[in-house]
Amino acid sequence: MGFSRNKKSTEANFVDIYQFKNKFQIIEISVELKKKYRKILHQLEKNPRQSYTDIGRETGSSQQAVSYAVNRMEEDHIIRSYYPLFDYTKFGYNGYLTLFRVNTFSREKIRELVGLFRDNEMVAWVERLAGGWDLLVFFLAPNASYFNKEFKELVSKHPEQLRTYSTLTSVVIHDMERAYLKPGEEEMEKEDTIIGGDRDIFELMDAEEETCRVLNKNPTRSSVEMGEELGVTAKTILDRIESLEERKLVKGYRPLIGLSELDVSATLLFASYTNRDVEKEDELVDYCKAHPNVTLLMKTFGDWDVMIRIEADGREESQEVIHSIRERFEDVILDYTTLEVVDDIEKRYLPPGHFDPDAFLPVQE
Repeated sequence: MGFSRNKKSTEANFVDIYQFKNKFQIIEISVELKKKYRKILHQLEKNPRQSYTDIGRETGSSQQAVSYAVNRMEEDHIIRSYYPLFDYTKFGYNGYLTLFRVNTFSREKIRELVGLFRDNEMVAWVERLAGGWDLLVFFLAPNASYFNKEFKELVSKHPEQLRTYSTLTSVVIHDMERAYLKPGEEEMEKEDTIIGGDRDIFELMDAEEETCRVLNKNPTRSSVEMGEELGVTAKTILDRIESLEERKLVKGYRPLIGLSELDVSATLLFASYTNRDVEKEDELVDYCKAHPNVTLLMKTFGDWDVMIRIEADGREESQEVIHSIRERFEDVILDYTTLEVVDDIEKRYLPPGHFDPDAFLPVQE
């Protein structure tokens, strides 16, 4: 639903945090503040378009306290942005996950490469990694031929830095809520948003495409603000968004979170299977859906059969989760490797070129 958020910073219940002069007291209260942040972030994970009043009702906070906390998290870069969960296959795209080993130690050069990816018409995700690969880039393209041509052209711009890479084809993505943000939750059936799979392409009208564009910019803006940008009423915007949601073109919304600011570590587990036992694969997916620290599972085609994202309070806890998966499914997992996520730089489920009429032109063979 649409709403108008109060962006004025109100200190509310948090004002006392900054009145302590003793550094030990400040550290102790900061831990409590992060707990409050996590409760609010858990609600934003469910739906960042809900009102601060609704979030406050669920977290036991006032509307003013929630407003202040969200503003602070945005200012402190804990919340980087917000994005809709578009089902990219319904828009005509396939997903290609590529790992890059960057052959440079120059921070400036790495920033240049990251900028190159962020500006590319096909790029939906960019993550900095550690542990053998340096960058993860998720591309969305209309077909394999287009991806192959444009990818080679992209890599050719920096042949020395991007000469080592590995690409997987995405089959389906399970984007799961961060259940660990809610204290006291053990194993649970998390909200699991399935993106991808069989292609069932929808033809959208120009007005619907424009709505997708403004929604992709920031889905937490009010329907009034979006309507003003498009020259239509707030009700028209709400009706269009409701239609997109009913047809499952938009399957939800998420905040992009700076995990390091919350002292949370993220690890990617890549695994290959001993055989293609569909029942065992389904058991693995169900186990991940029930685990509070698993936030994403991507079935892939290539050197690895699955990528599982694990978020936890420190590497030791992450290793415990990985160990539990390996132990439970030792008869399924043939081989595995892990990579640490250093930073989530960009994430969206439609490529920037989708809204550019000059992008994704037919490939000339």
